[in-house]
Amino acid sequence: PLKKKPVFHLGSEGGGAAEESRREAVIEYLTYHVTGGADEMARLLGVRRQEAERILETLRADGVIVPEGDVYRLKA
Repeated sequence: PLKKKPVFHLGSEGGGAAEESRREAVIEYLTYHVTGGADEMARLLGVRRQEAERILETLRADGVIVPEGDVYRLKA
């Protein structure tokens, strides 16, 4: 049986807790979907593409994700 993939919408939260929730949502998404780009993350999180790019860059700088062309995946 296939597991149901989680759906996230965190765009209305504010502050540091929202940032951490968004980071966790990206990590969980990449766990289920393997790769994802800025447009996907923006839709997932309910934020503008620029905000999604910033979150992805932060996760990359922290060594959590790695780029693969125009998308990202969890670091092995």
